[in-house]
Amino acid sequence: MLVIEGVITIFVAICAGFILPDYPSTTRWLTEEERSFASWRLLADINETDNTHSRSVWDGVKLALTDYRLYLFVLLQHLSILSQTFTYFFPSIVGTLGYSRIITLLLTVPGI
Repeated sequence: MLVIEGVITIFVAICAGFILPDYPSTTRWLTEEERSFASWRLLADINETDNTHSRSVWDGVKLALTDYRLYLFVLLQHLSILSQTFTYFFPSIVGTLGYSRIITLLLTVPGI
C-alpha cells in the first residue's frame, strides 16, 4: 500500500512540475488583469520583478546551496524530528519503573 501511495505521489509531483507556472506572466488560466496584479504583488512584497529569463534553474540551485539559512533550516528540522521521537520510547522508559501496562500508558498520556 505504501508503494502504491508513493508512486501516485511521485507521479503527481512530476505532473505538477510541468503544469504549475514559474511566473505570473506565464500562467495561462489567469486573465491579463490578474497576471498584472500578481506581478505587482511580487514587486511590492519582495521587490522582485517578473523576469522569466533572468536566471536559469541551475543558478537558483547554486544560490540555494550557498545560502547559510538552508543549512540552518535543515539542522533545526533534524533536531525537531529527533526531539519528537522521544514520545515513541517514553512508555518503554516509564515501564521500566515497575508500573503495570495500564498505569504506564496512563502516566505517559499528555495532560488534558
